[in-house]
Amino acid sequence: MQRWDYRSDGKLYTVDGKLYEGNHPFARKVQAAINEARGNDERLDQLFIKLEESKQTHEWTNYDPKRMRRGSTNRSRDSYGGTITKFVPEENREMAEERGNMDVK
Repeated sequence: MQRWDYRSDGKLYTVDGKLYEGNHPFARKVQAAINEARGNDERLDQLFIKLEESKQTHEWTNYDPKRMRRGSTNRSRDSYGGTITKFVPEENREMAEERGNMDVK
């Protein structure tokens, strides 16, 4: 499993701290979604600031967190105190539209 760190400058970094210059589709989708959310909603920007300041690990993944095994690289949320967010933009959009949480353009 590949890992990158998103930082408040809106860029991705490798786990050893170097600027990520690759083009992994999932990593770039997450980066674009976070940057868009931060730029369009002050409340979300403040939420991301709190996540960045947290000592916990907060992961975005395209794996289903409910299916992750304890003790592997697919850690359970409660095994390290952070959060895991399943990021599937198409599913997230459909769910929000069904609940009436967003305007469809």
